[in-house]
Amino acid sequence: AKCSDLVNDERRMAFLECENFDAKMAAERLARCWEVRLELFGPDRCFLPMTLDGAMKDEATNMLQWRIWQPLPVTDTAGRALIYIDPSRRNFAEYSMEQECMVLFYLLEAAVEDPDVRRSGVVYISDGRRMQRYTRKFRHPFATVLFLVHPIRMRAFHFCCPSRMANYIIEPVVRYSLTRDMRLRFKKHNGSIESVRQTLEGYCLPRDRLPTDLGGDIVLDMKTWMLERWALERSNAATSAAQVSKQAKTGDGLLESPEEKPRRWGNRSDPRMGRALEARLADPDMTLHDALIAGGYAFSYNSEKDTVVDTDGVSLQQRKNNLCRRIRNEKRKRDTQDVDDSSSAPSTRIDNEDMAVGKDTTISGVGTEVGTERGDS
Repeated sequence: AKCSDLVNDERRMAFLECENFDAKMAAERLARCWEVRLELFGPDRCFLPMTLDGAMKDEATNMLQWRIWQPLPVTDTAGRALIYIDPSRRNFAEYSMEQECMVLFYLLEAAVEDPDVRRSGVVYISDGRRMQRYTRKFRHPFATVLFLVHPIRMRAFHFCCPSRMANYIIEPVVRYSLTRDMRLRFKKHNGSIESVRQTLEGYCLPRDRLPTDLGGDIVLDMKTWMLERWALERSNAATSAAQVSKQAKTGDGLLESPEEKPRRWGNRSDPRMGRALEARLADPDMTLHDALIAGGYAFSYNSEKDTVVDTDGVSLQQRKNNLCRRIRNEKRKRDTQDVDDSSSAPSTRIDNEDMAVGKDTTISGVGTEVGTERGDS
């Protein structure tokens, strides 16, 4: 399947959580996400990984140059992602509205990668001081990408220091087009930069969580953020490729014929269990887990089984049970051998002639039949 990483169980669960486990609403949001993605990126790039080397390869340079939408490197005090908007940088004479929507789409995809941030939501902070132009034709696509596509909720939209045009014309039009829930989350902050900064402190946005453009301490550096994202995406791609290669070599997840089915070591034939038994008998204070490791077992967590298993798929608990049983059997065998050795030790001399004819002989008051079988032994 194309983009299998975006249609797995974890991804579908993210949409369910976003819609409070309403399956119908989650399915509609998921379908809308793919419709918008196909519309923006086209069939050639829609199914590529949403990375700077994938679907965003042709937009990375423009994304760095425009810097209209910039993610902050921190969250607010409630753990929500922060995206800063500077509408004054918008210039559709140099790029299209669809290209700007692509950038926003990518930034939200980056935000939903963190499960904690995804559940907490995202907060937008817009600087309206130099906002002088507005076109109603891009209201719908931006609203769709902002609110209705990704499995992350908008928790607040702070419209800070709006210009005269933004305050009396743009903001009323935008607010009128929003739903009731979105209007309640849309906050306009008039006044000076310092007064707005103080107001934002009541919305989990202290000075150390705000950009310098709004009187905060965060210096926005889009180039550094993109380089870190690029390195992270390269690392994730290498890890995924290694996992796929390992599965291809081991045949993990493939149907196997009985002849090709890998051998599962049993208790008696597994040399690793024998070495683990020897290690534990030599050091009774050693834990069962350490003994198994000393024997050559390697364990890791299996998310599908939700337990720790070895390379053969056998759980750690089962290996411990097997080792305990082997230890009990070995101790029982040694105790029995010690008893047999002590009971068979003669205290008087037995003539070879008596042993040869198989006579009954009493040794230390214990009647013992010493026959040819004893002599043969």
